[in-house]
Amino acid sequence: MDNPADSAVEAVRALRTSLHFAMMETENNILMITGATPDSGKTFVSSTLAAVIAQSDQKVLFIDADLRRGYSHNLFTVSNEHGLSEYLAGKDELNKVIQHFGKGGFDVITRGQVPPNPSELLMRDRMRQLLEWANDHYDLVIVDTPPMLAVSDAAVVGRSVAPACWLRVLA
Repeated sequence: MDNPADSAVEAVRALRTSLHFAMMETENNILMITGATPDSGKTFVSSTLAAVIAQSDQKVLFIDADLRRGYSHNLFTVSNEHGLSEYLAGKDELNKVIQHFGKGGFDVITRGQVPPNPSELLMRDRMRQLLEWANDHYDLVIVDTPPMLAVSDAAVVGRSVAPACWLRVLA
């Protein structure tokens, strides 16, 4: 986002426009973004998309659900001490894990500390509750998940996201 004229950022703007129309037909405002393999660009796409949408005065929540290798805290330069894994484990409440980023309504939940049981945490009812709450409080919720071919976590999150829109990044 440092160079708003960059062709990659412009491509994400085009994606934003397409998603705007596609999501009009969904029952919620949750978008899960995944890739086939590690290093597919899913986090770049999801974080840039969240920033671009937040710039258009929409309230956006970015959730780093890649509990194994998520690094959005580095991209956004925010703390990773309290994040999704702590919330799902019941160690922290939402007000402790949601971080405000930049200006306006752009909020971030980082992955938190790497847990010993990522899939099991993502299967907990607290994940569904978080997404239901976020759906009611944000214009768009973007969930960045692990790669689909590497681990089952994306499919686990997908159960909680359905029938929202999935975007698969092909690199």
